[in-house]
Amino acid sequence: MTKRASIPAEPRPRSTRATQRVTQPIDIAPERPDVVTVSPKFQVVIPRQVREALELAPGQKLQAVVIGDRLELVPIVPMKTMRGFLKGIDTERDEEQS
Repeated sequence: MTKRASIPAEPRPRSTRATQRVTQPIDIAPERPDVVTVSPKFQVVIPRQVREALELAPGQKLQAVVIGDRLELVPIVPMKTMRGFLKGIDTERDEEQS
């Protein structure tokens, strides 16, 4: 009998890249775009190169967003990783007296 590896209850700690918004498409393999197939249970497998490029972890939540005729899966970043990302921001406001 072989032992199965246990999957952690929470995704692994994310790097600082998790808090950065990707504004340009990630060009992984321009000569062969990744094509996925929808299973009878409406499941898809995210290709390994995409998972590694986005540092996705098993059990991580993704938000499904429909834009026109396109489906985008956006990783949900836990609020704990956002702590301190505005550190050092200037909160002073210059208001004119009327």
